[in-house]
Amino acid sequence: MATMATQAQALHHTEIGWMGRYIFSTDHKMIAKQYLLNGLFFALFGGVLALFFRIHLASPDGFLSPDRYNSFVTMHGTLMIFWVAMPILLGFFGNLTIPLMIGARDMAFP
Repeated sequence: MATMATQAQALHHTEIGWMGRYIFSTDHKMIAKQYLLNGLFFALFGGVLALFFRIHLASPDGFLSPDRYNSFVTMHGTLMIFWVAMPILLGFFGNLTIPLMIGARDMAFP
């Protein structure tokens, strides 16, 4: 009977880097940071849109067509409400403070 030498293989777990911990985290504080950074990124984009239509209003002739101006104002308003205010107010503050206020170690459904 032929015997085969088996070698014990140890499972080597590598430490997850910062990016992996950031993307795949289920910690409520890290999820709150994700909401905050997402909201700040879109606030910057909404600020650029606001800058464009404010520059348009500052010049006598303007550099945007009326349709483009209306679309920039509409995009700015929608972006600032749904991609900045709601993620920061509900997502950031909700995920950061509610588990701490009720004494939970973590969120039930991240």
